Amino acid sequence: MGTGGVSTQTGTVVYSPNVSQQKQMRHIQGTVLANKSYLNSLDDAQNVLDAYNSGNHRLISENAKQSTVVIEVKGITGRYINTGNPNGLPDVNKPTNIFMIQSSGSPKILPVNPNKGRQ
Repeated sequence: MGTGGVSTQTGTVVYSPNVSQQKQMRHIQGTVLANKSYLNSLDDAQNVLDAYNSGNHRLISENAKQSTVVIEVKGITGRYINTGNPNGLPDVNKPTNIFMIQSSGSPKILPVNPNKGRQ
């Protein structure tokens, strides 16, 4: 671990320096579709991407072939929502600081299940 509990392990996926506003707005409070995970603002999404690009995060997983990473970013909270699970699991709606970044050329940030961050 690096300073402040931040992992020194970094992902190999290289992302554009700015989130795709068009893609990201589908996951921002106020513009998100019903029952979808969201962040509070476009700035929060950009701050997650900045944390990844600067190494100020904990890497949880990476899929370089699909250009996705899952990271923990302290100090930013999104909302993870999963309803109507086809396997009959209970609905989930809870805060999370675990995020997936998708699409290297025009990145978007998705809050994911906080259980993914358990060590």
